[in-house]
Amino acid sequence: MPNLQDDLKNAAKLYLQNFILLFTAALLVFLGSIASLGLLAGPLLMGLIALSIRVQHGEKASLSILLIHLPRTIPCLAPMIIAFLIFLMSIPIHHIPIIGLIWIVGAYPLVILGTVLSLGFIVEHAMSIRYALKRSMALIMEDPMKAWINSAPYSAISASGIAFTRWVTVSSPTMIPRLIRLALIVLPFPLAILGFAALCRSYLNQKPTLIIIKKSALQIAGIILALLIAIGALFQINEKPKNNPSLHNSRPIPKRIAAAQRSPNPRNRRAHIIPNSSLPRYSGVLPQGFPEDIPIHPKAKAGADWDHFRFNKGKSLTVFPVDDAPDKVFAYYCAILEAEGWSIHAYPQQSLPHIAFNKPGRRGTLTVRNDQTIAQVYIRLE
Repeated sequence: MPNLQDDLKNAAKLYLQNFILLFTAALLVFLGSIASLGLLAGPLLMGLIALSIRVQHGEKASLSILLIHLPRTIPCLAPMIIAFLIFLMSIPIHHIPIIGLIWIVGAYPLVILGTVLSLGFIVEHAMSIRYALKRSMALIMEDPMKAWINSAPYSAISASGIAFTRWVTVSSPTMIPRLIRLALIVLPFPLAILGFAALCRSYLNQKPTLIIIKKSALQIAGIILALLIAIGALFQINEKPKNNPSLHNSRPIPKRIAAAQRSPNPRNRRAHIIPNSSLPRYSGVLPQGFPEDIPIHPKAKAGADWDHFRFNKGKSLTVFPVDDAPDKVFAYYCAILEAEGWSIHAYPQQSLPHIAFNKPGRRGTLTVRNDQTIAQVYIRLE
């Protein structure tokens, strides 16, 4: 078996030495998989692993290597579809406290390793789909703890780009350009592939001991999995009201806000939201937990057009439309936030104009986006 620490160091060193080649290859694999709706994901992934193995051996490598396994596209579909179905069925389990985290950390690295090994047996050893799947399962079950220890770091590295980009996008409504977001997602992927390439070289040359799985054991595992999915679905349903505002999860606009309607002075504590009688879907209510000292634009639309998300550690994101020009909305918030005692830093020239504001122990970002004829206001608080 490979030495994990040495392989990680070697993978990092090789990645830095061959950064342009490996990053470009990973980006092409990512785009090719999306463009083909996943049909080419298997052979392209194995092409990337083949390219990584050549880099590890110090051999000449080029992007054309990515295409060497395309003739095996059809057989490669089976492991990819199985992995996709496992991930899809596991989504409800994520919502179960503790168990969801254990499932993600414990099961996913083994699923990824099993998928890569199955693809390896299909394209490198020309095995049948059934035998490749059985051989991969037998190798992992021979020592599942060791298989997990060797695959978990690379699985975490491969997912880190998606996790980081998602965190940045959610935590900052100013967002980042799509090209940069794509680059951040792909950036750690070649490092993970270099690690999996070393694992493949080790596993594909092993002969597993014969492991017989009883039918009753598979049935019990299936029943447990079905129960976990059902329990997770219940947790998922109960979580929805916390993340999606509705009339029962909102509070009426306080009566004192009505005074703001009589005076256009932006120093009023909060502007009044006027329900539009011609549009009955606007209910004139605010999301539960919306801060008292955050001003609302006088022309903001109320009710169902609001989105209010609450995250851990008191973080929240509120989105609502304003029936006014974005530049006017931006100027209004520059004035009223300062009047409310917030320290502000305005960035009107950015692709997404935004205002960073803070008070002792609190901070936030307000972004104004142009949404056709109206402005969308994003308020992120920490």
